[in-house]
Amino acid sequence: MAHSEQRYLCGSAYARVVWTPPSTPEDRIVWNRCLKGLGTIIATTLALALFLASGSAKRPLEATVEMERLAAKLEQMKVIHPETAQTIVSLILQPAYDCNQIACSAAVQARNSGAQSRLKAMLTKRSGEMQAATGMPTVNISATPTTEAERK
Repeated sequence: MAHSEQRYLCGSAYARVVWTPPSTPEDRIVWNRCLKGLGTIIATTLALALFLASGSAKRPLEATVEMERLAAKLEQMKVIHPETAQTIVSLILQPAYDCNQIACSAAVQARNSGAQSRLKAMLTKRSGEMQAATGMPTVNISATPTTEAERK
């Protein structure tokens, strides 16, 4: 049975698929509509994927508004724990939150620098109060962390 045709099933009892273009004009119209619909679906899906991928980055205005809201919340707090302060510092040092590192309009640049200075002043004051009350170390706001280990 080494050279027998019974060993191989492919082609023995199965019909082969061959693509043939539609033969009647009605079938061609339906075929063209299906192809256009499929092309529209694929193009729409790709456009949506590109739109969602491009919108994932934090915009400078959104980051500035977030910092302003955070500053308003921090004003209501009496003291800020140093770990919380360090987390906020690492957040505002990210490029998306700093208009000195990314392109911003003049109005957003002014709001951004104001929000950052307001946050830094509050963090210095409130974490200093926490340090005086508990003896915990203060947070270094002016230093920019250079490695991921230093950020944590």
